[in-house]
Amino acid sequence: MLTGGYDGYIRVYAPLGDASTHRAKSLAEMEIGGGVWKLKFIAYDLNLEGGASRYRILASCMHAGARVLDVIYDGSEWTFEILGGELLLYTWSLI
Repeated sequence: MLTGGYDGYIRVYAPLGDASTHRAKSLAEMEIGGGVWKLKFIAYDLNLEGGASRYRILASCMHAGARVLDVIYDGSEWTFEILGGELLLYTWSLI
């Protein structure tokens, strides 16, 4: 599960998380600026070398504009890579 928050972070969570506390477990996080108010999946590739997966995301941030990033799972851990951004978005209707 991928989330964005008003604290400016995006996070990957394991949806089942810790059964003793009934809370999702955070697997990775990255500060991308501003408050992340909307995430949109653009593309994905589930068949990378070694069983890795990559998800391309458009993130709209309150103070940092738009960010395009890859969320990558290499089979054991999640990482993030910012590909571009700092554009201001006023509407999602064209995306």
